[in-house]
Amino acid sequence: MSIQPGPDLTDPTPNKVLRFVQQNERPFVKTKEVAEKFDQIERRTVFNRLERLVDQGKLVKYKVTDNVAVWYTPDQISSPSRRSPSSDNQ
Repeated sequence: MSIQPGPDLTDPTPNKVLRFVQQNERPFVKTKEVAEKFDQIERRTVFNRLERLVDQGKLVKYKVTDNVAVWYTPDQISSPSRRSPSSDNQ
């Protein structure tokens, strides 16, 4: 029996993308991880959803290198129990 992807995978609204970031076990996600979760759509569409959430102030983008970015919510970075991506190198 084949399992068809549900609407969460085929229609990654900004809110569904935000929920995925918030529920991740780490305090941040890479673009690739979000794209793999929503693998039924183009990676560029996922990137656009992430950027829209940044524009709305719901996510923060941290560019690790020219080709790698991580995304997290503002409250994830301010919570004492969670560390920022930049604090991993200290």
